[in-house]
Amino acid sequence: MAPKSRVYHEAHGTFKKLPSPFTSYLLMRNQLILLLTYYSKKKIITNFLPIFIIRLFQSFLPPNRTAKLKGVLSVFTELDYVKLKRKELEKISINWDDIFLNYVGKEPFGYPEFRSLIEAIKMKVLNKKD
Repeated sequence: MAPKSRVYHEAHGTFKKLPSPFTSYLLMRNQLILLLTYYSKKKIITNFLPIFIIRLFQSFLPPNRTAKLKGVLSVFTELDYVKLKRKELEKISINWDDIFLNYVGKEPFGYPEFRSLIEAIKMKVLNKKD
């Protein structure tokens, strides 16, 4: 045990090397379920809906198109689960989406658009000019 050690996680490090259909499915599904669960109602409209549309279009790009599309569309079959989790969160916190975003940092799971779609677009535009 090394209590002062730090571990840095490379977001999707293994996935980038081995994008199997199953990991593609899980990546798309779990991202969207996580956001739908933790976002406030306002952020569901301002952030989740645009991200959902973006992920839907991205699912048509290779590799593993069918698996990614299945992952995006599976969100609709998980709505009961999301409702249950949101009720549990309401019992323990009023502003759970803010707390969640603070825990996951500036680029949650390597995706700045999870925090702010507008800021992520600005970052991509500025990086392309460099």
